[in-house]
Amino acid sequence: MMLGDGSSKGTVYYSNSIKLISNFQELLLKIGYAGNIAVHDRRKMRQIYQIHILNRFNKRYRTPTYSKRSVQQYDGYVYCVTVPNHVVFVRRNGKALFCGNCYDEGKRFGEALVSSFSVDWRIVRIFNTYGPFMNKNDGRVVPNFINQALENRSITIYGDGKQTRSFCYVSDMIEGLQRAMFSDKAHKQVINLGNPSEITMLELADIVIELTGSKSNTVFKGIPVDDPTRRKPDITKAKNLLNWTPIVNIRDGMKSTIDYFRV
Repeated sequence: MMLGDGSSKGTVYYSNSIKLISNFQELLLKIGYAGNIAVHDRRKMRQIYQIHILNRFNKRYRTPTYSKRSVQQYDGYVYCVTVPNHVVFVRRNGKALFCGNCYDEGKRFGEALVSSFSVDWRIVRIFNTYGPFMNKNDGRVVPNFINQALENRSITIYGDGKQTRSFCYVSDMIEGLQRAMFSDKAHKQVINLGNPSEITMLELADIVIELTGSKSNTVFKGIPVDDPTRRKPDITKAKNLLNWTPIVNIRDGMKSTIDYFRV
């Protein structure tokens, strides 16, 4: 068992089980929180371990300084976290415990958390979505290409441009989400929503240049090491359970999106 209290600096929990405290610290690290362990001598008969959940995510976790009369420093478990190229490496005493992409692992943890409750849950995995009212400066490929084309700047393509993506228009996505929310068949199901029609980055750039009437050319830069060569959702469950399939093609969707970006 664990007991805890809250404060403005964080939250402190106590337990007489170092295994429980250690596992809890490992879980915290995976979801982006720092948990410092110390031995709390509130009882002389046996040791009580303390974990302090901090509000900040630091690269290295050490036991904080406490009064020597009440807390002894516990250095048996020291975590070291590094995040190169958005990949998390967690080590304890030099031993690798966990490795994964921050973005991917965050989603995976969220799905595991939701599915652990006895409620009417439905999980939807949303693939690349675009359309009017999207953030014009969010850094993704559709806004980048449109902004560059409208300003007659060179369109930046990473790698050879042959990598594929699948883009789902916003109205199709909203329809899929509504069906997932209200269909009894979607109860406790994990469903992919996206457009399975693939397009290369070169093809997307050509479409944007054509629809904007731009004088832009294309320039090529090095591709990021973790950039996937293909993204295509399997929407079989969406078709079978929700009777859903996207209907807006890339050219029609891009026309509406470009009109919004012109305003």
